[in-house]
Amino acid sequence: MQGIRDAINAAKIGVTASIVNDGSANPNRLILSSDAVGAGNNLKISVSGDSELVGLLGHDPAGAQRISEITPGSDASLVVDGIPVSKTSNTVNDVIQGVTLNLLGASEEPVKLDVARDTGAVKTSVEEFVKAYNDLKKIVADLTAYNPATKKGAALQGDSAMRSLDAQIDVILSTPLGTPAGSLTSLSQIGVSKQTNGTLAIDANKLNAAIDTKFNDVAGLFAAIGKASDSLVNYKSNSPATVPGNYAVTVTTLASQGKAIGNVNLSSGSTTIGAGTTISATVDGVSASVPLTAGTFNGMQLANMVQSAINAAGTFSSQGKTVTATIDGNGRLNVKSNTYGSTSAVSLASAAGTPIADFMGLPVSTAGVNAAGTINGAPATGQGQLLTSTTGKSKRFANPDCRRSARG
Repeated sequence: MQGIRDAINAAKIGVTASIVNDGSANPNRLILSSDAVGAGNNLKISVSGDSELVGLLGHDPAGAQRISEITPGSDASLVVDGIPVSKTSNTVNDVIQGVTLNLLGASEEPVKLDVARDTGAVKTSVEEFVKAYNDLKKIVADLTAYNPATKKGAALQGDSAMRSLDAQIDVILSTPLGTPAGSLTSLSQIGVSKQTNGTLAIDANKLNAAIDTKFNDVAGLFAAIGKASDSLVNYKSNSPATVPGNYAVTVTTLASQGKAIGNVNLSSGSTTIGAGTTISATVDGVSASVPLTAGTFNGMQLANMVQSAINAAGTFSSQGKTVTATIDGNGRLNVKSNTYGSTSAVSLASAAGTPIADFMGLPVSTAGVNAAGTINGAPATGQGQLLTSTTGKSKRFANPDCRRSARG
């Protein structure tokens, strides 16, 4: 049994094996735990080449069950602002936009979640910037100093390149931003100013006021950022060749998700999935055989089960491939990839057991499309929801997140 345990653990296949001594006449029990979570997860153990091990370990949740299930997998259940939510993972990042929830345990009473700005981190970053600048000024001063007592100069005393570098840094810090992404154009507006000895100092009151009233604009003084005039377009990133300025973004085609849609109306009645049913699923070019949970389901229950089963498949979860299954307005099962663009696709077919025709008929698969549009009048390249431009005057790069048709 120890050899079996060690072999399973050494294989690193998403299952952890351990041995528990229960104190009985035959005390050692092999415990197998899946690393994956969610109601769609269960263990199927196939053994070949040793008939005794087949009798000991061979286990099929939909057939011969030689191992007792101690704890079934379950989905995380939570209620957010009165809305019931079910997730296959304890890390939830798609319920509240921009917020990741790590579910550490169940709670009997509602937990109040306060989402606030981390002003302390911003203040620390500004202080570290000022310290780094002052440290640099000291290094430059030490390298270019002249000691009148010894009548000797430092290693770079009188060096024109060092003087030029020092002057350029001062110009960069003192020149106001010409086309700011926010309302702030200079460091002095947030309380960072140059002293008579050439170093920088911070006016704490002024910095605190800037962080409190213009939090989003403070970052624009230290890094290249972009801000869209339309809330449905988000700036993503830039390249060293990006020229500050205003850019018109026109979205002509929205990115879409690949999906497979059935033609069976599931809005009434129920569907029975027999034991041993599996489907062949392909999500974003990755294929796997997916076992479905046996039972009788209404439309929404079936959609939830199919979604959980696909997302729990190790082949998909290991590569971050997930789907969302819903019942559309016509009662049809709609299985949609959670990615966007031309590589987003879902296809489903029967493999064993209950035929897919019973609950989807003949599924129609439609691949996703990339976003399309222009940036500053120049054609942009679409990849999923991103538009990227490297053409136009003084090459530039912009990445708006195109969720809807927008012009900004």
